[in-house]
Amino acid sequence: MARGSTLRIGSRTSRHTVRLRFLVVAAASVVALSTVVEVGPSAAIATPSTSSYIVSDLSGTVATLALQAVDLVGGTIVQALGVANAVEATLTLPEVDLLELVPGIEVTSNITISLQAAGYGMAGTQTPAAVYPQQSGAAQLWAKGDTGQGVNVAVLDTGIEALPDFSGRLVGGVDLSGGTSPFVDSYGHGTFVAGLIASSGSSSGGLYKGEAPGAGLVAVKVAGASGSTTLATVIEGVGWTIANAAALHIRVLNMSLGFEPWESSSLNPLDQAVQAAWNAGIVVVTSAGNAGPFNGTILSPGDDPLVITAGALNDNGSTSAAGDTIPSFSSAGPTDPDGYFKPDLVASGKSVISLADPGSTVYEDNPSAQVGSANFVGSGTSFSAAITSGAVALDLEMHPSDTPNDVKARLLATASPGPTGNPFVDGHGELNIAAAVADNAVVLSQSYGHLATTGSMDGTLKITPGSPLEAGYAFTMPGTHPSAVVQVVGASVTLPVSCTPSGASTASITVNLTEGPYTDAAGSAATLPTSSESGASSFQGMTLAPGLCGAAAMYSSGAELTGQVVSTDPLNALNFQFHYLDAAILGAHASWSALSSQTPLDPVALGANVSLSIPWSMSSWNPANWSGLGAPSSSGTPTAVSGSRLRPPAPGLP
Repeated sequence: MARGSTLRIGSRTSRHTVRLRFLVVAAASVVALSTVVEVGPSAAIATPSTSSYIVSDLSGTVATLALQAVDLVGGTIVQALGVANAVEATLTLPEVDLLELVPGIEVTSNITISLQAAGYGMAGTQTPAAVYPQQSGAAQLWAKGDTGQGVNVAVLDTGIEALPDFSGRLVGGVDLSGGTSPFVDSYGHGTFVAGLIASSGSSSGGLYKGEAPGAGLVAVKVAGASGSTTLATVIEGVGWTIANAAALHIRVLNMSLGFEPWESSSLNPLDQAVQAAWNAGIVVVTSAGNAGPFNGTILSPGDDPLVITAGALNDNGSTSAAGDTIPSFSSAGPTDPDGYFKPDLVASGKSVISLADPGSTVYEDNPSAQVGSANFVGSGTSFSAAITSGAVALDLEMHPSDTPNDVKARLLATASPGPTGNPFVDGHGELNIAAAVADNAVVLSQSYGHLATTGSMDGTLKITPGSPLEAGYAFTMPGTHPSAVVQVVGASVTLPVSCTPSGASTASITVNLTEGPYTDAAGSAATLPTSSESGASSFQGMTLAPGLCGAAAMYSSGAELTGQVVSTDPLNALNFQFHYLDAAILGAHASWSALSSQTPLDPVALGANVSLSIPWSMSSWNPANWSGLGAPSSSGTPTAVSGSRLRPPAPGLP
């Protein structure tokens, strides 16, 4: 989906120069949008059908703009989602088209998400096992008294059945699925996941314990007996978790779910939601997905650069890593379309034993998966994420002041070598929580940022023939990011003019924008160019207004700017198109306003290569991002930096 940007144009008298200078003005979006609705084509005779969407404001801090924008186009608000400046709304396709013109607004289909495993039951002749606490080093920490006690993990899933294995440790929850209790799991997936995180093993006589058997659990129920939910409900669950983190002492959020992304993580509302949780101090652990073994199959929110993304490991029922393999279902990187190096690590996820939920959908549909009267066997990266979340709880009991970045640094820097050594298959390697807890001096800095272009017109409605016209962008790069070079490619400003204030367009004046590039330092936020308004370097082009109306002054009858902004920041290599509305439409005393659209990164076609050189600079595989002890080796990755083919070539491609 496209995202938009609106520019406010203010008037100021000048004898010689009309300058187009770009700066952030979010409030103009509502004015411009209302104008479009007023002067647009009349509604169709038949009532158009509506669908559910998520409308988010990428530039704001609250959902106010999204609420106003939906209201102005005639859509219906369902609910505010409490995170990512997002609301759920029902919209017609024409209403969606209008919203996509609003600055900073992203419109995403409210798709269905299913919480499913790669499979339940025995995998061929492989014997089910629950040796992951021994292989990951969790059992070593138990012996020292570290069971995750005092750390609460939110499980965003199908609920957690109130089984004896969780006695006294179900500390809170919410049911967003339309049901009545977060502690009733009619599907069974959430209970299985929670068992891998924190089962005490009481139902199996201590035989099958979770990774952190002393941790508390918070049930964030987003799906019922069908195991399906919506993207909006998942985002709402993330928002609820953030809002209740302090009261319920939530330190970890487990998300054993995902969907195939079609937007850059800088636009994807679920990715933006998990980034908000991460920045709020919650360690977010996600599953890589069960869409492997092809490249580019990492699911969202596992494609987000900040969160910990877990792929699956087949431990073959052994506490030794010597025979470990990667199951073919485990999704592989790089992420599509951003090209991030994922997964971050791998943990057991093939034929692992956890808690059964008798009477649930999964239990009834898979009788062969039952182990005894109280346990179950399943496979999937959902379960690898759960084990990793339990490991995070163990770390946080011993290091309660660790930030999410600290936790991620520990886990990645101390991971044991993986079966393949390929960063797109097993990431930094196998989970080794005993080593992670013991490592006290490792720091990982993964920066991210985004590029935005908005602005205003500073000039007069009258244009004197022969006066110079100067135009240009200013590039605003909020947030931290690596060193970036930004330039304009093939852009221009076109200013239609007339010979009377309200007359028809006589001709157009074009200013070509070709200057730059501009360099922004690493680890900073800046607006480029940085020179003063009077400096010529603030503008990328200049031309002289011709005498199109003879000796008489000309009047602007609208303007549009088209072009492409190119940046070394991979999150926002965006195309921009701005269209200026005539001030007469808005009224004699109103400021000029404009509508624009920005086309985000598109998914790479099957069989194509994704560029990795820029994501490398921000990734955890770049040694420059590490300091302290335990920084991982970058062995094997330089040859992959030039590009990676996503999945097999399509038929007919080489």
